[in-house]
Amino acid sequence: MSIKAAFISRVIVVLLGTVIAKWMACHRFKGKIVIETVLRLPLVIPPSVIVFFCLEKTAVFTWLIMCDKL
Repeated sequence: MSIKAAFISRVIVVLLGTVIAKWMACHRFKGKIVIETVLRLPLVIPPSVIVFFCLEKTAVFTWLIMCDKL
């Protein structure tokens, strides 16, 4: 199952990445720098930091939901 999921995600990333790269290379528009920065973030931020950030946000979100139910 994990090999299948890895293969499918790789295909999706390659296809989307190719389309986005072609579009970014051929067009000029406002905010292009921001989009380039967001797309480059995974290259500079280690995956462990991203996982920690996601877990932290999930925990805060879960806590807010639990407080709302009281």
